[in-house]
Amino acid sequence: KSCLHVDEEISFSPSLAILQHFLKRFPGSREIVHGTLVGYNRLAHIIQTGNALQRKAFVSSLCKLSLPSWGKYDDATQLQDHNMEVLVCMLQIVHKHRENLMSEWYMILWTLEELSTLNISSPKLSDEGYRTAIIVSITYSRLAPFTTVLSLESLSSMLDALIEIAKSPKVRRGDITMEHL
Repeated sequence: KSCLHVDEEISFSPSLAILQHFLKRFPGSREIVHGTLVGYNRLAHIIQTGNALQRKAFVSSLCKLSLPSWGKYDDATQLQDHNMEVLVCMLQIVHKHRENLMSEWYMILWTLEELSTLNISSPKLSDEGYRTAIIVSITYSRLAPFTTVLSLESLSSMLDALIEIAKSPKVRRGDITMEHL
């Protein structure tokens, strides 16, 4: 049973704000995290039906919550269970709505790039969180086969984002600006 039901009648922005609030305020509550991620999955239709600003806000929210910290860089930053759960949710949504992601590919791939630099082992991860982190790290090797299911337009958008990330100097989280997004 979900502790949060996102009704189609509720407007997008307040729903997203509530979901973000729950994940930021209660990251240690497995029930609230799980219910909130159910809410994100129910709100994911916005990727298909919403406008570009709504898609960007939705994907940006998931990307930011996948990272242990946003807007500041700290070498001691450690992954926590809720970061892994949000990341898995994001990857599932990306897989389901892959054809409707265009400019959002940059934020998704940039987030994966940022996560790739973090240590998987963390005292803040439970055994289950650690196993999830290992499984997620394996998804990096599956990125190339994943591209075979993309339409030409979606693949082109993804490749453009990869090229942009590869060409740019290494941008640390604390240095990211709106022009990067």
